[in-house]
Amino acid sequence: EYMGILNKLQSENPDTRFNSLKIFSDFIIQLINDENLYNENQQASKKLIDDLICKQFFLQLKNILNDIEPMPNFGMKLVSLLLDRNLEFVSKLKKLKVAFTIIENYSVTNKKLTINNLRIICRIIESNDVSFEEILSFNFIQTTSDILSYYANQGEEWCFDDILEIIYALVMKLLEVLHLQGISVINPGTTLKPAKIIPDTQNQQYLNLSLIHISEPTRLLSISYAVFC
Repeated sequence: EYMGILNKLQSENPDTRFNSLKIFSDFIIQLINDENLYNENQQASKKLIDDLICKQFFLQLKNILNDIEPMPNFGMKLVSLLLDRNLEFVSKLKKLKVAFTIIENYSVTNKKLTINNLRIICRIIESNDVSFEEILSFNFIQTTSDILSYYANQGEEWCFDDILEIIYALVMKLLEVLHLQGISVINPGTTLKPAKIIPDTQNQQYLNLSLIHISEPTRLLSISYAVFC
């Protein structure tokens, strides 16, 4: 019954489409949060649920995102919850070419940018299925800087925590590249964590970290640094 419910997304009635998505979303969230069904020790049931998500939801995600509100926002909310539960879904989104549609919405010109957009981008960056070269090609660094600057100038703080998480994910991705190149980095993940309090062992004081954004032009592109001090 639930497996075919998203077929109603083809309905001409917007209420029918939304109710179909909502019912499917409630059902899927219940499944993926059931530890007796969705865990690494239950491969059979986990695979069934993953297949259901990929074949029933991800395949129709482009249409959902191009629909009228509240369909796109509700669809992005479900994607965000799914990636929080299983980061491997990023590779599925890439294979189905849906990830690129999501990434296109990550723009300072998108006035309908939401928390869910930001959290999905953060999960995409964190995924092992996305390389640093892909991150550069998606222009994540400049876009993140533009979005942070725009909303700071507007005096809107709703996105700051999630933007800092994205910056942290970008920095950690860069540190992975530096590590693979044999460049030593001291205490990665400790001094770079957003809003983390770092003890000063010499003076027995605690220091609040502040974020400084620096852009440096190079021969090929502009590299942005997130400096915490």
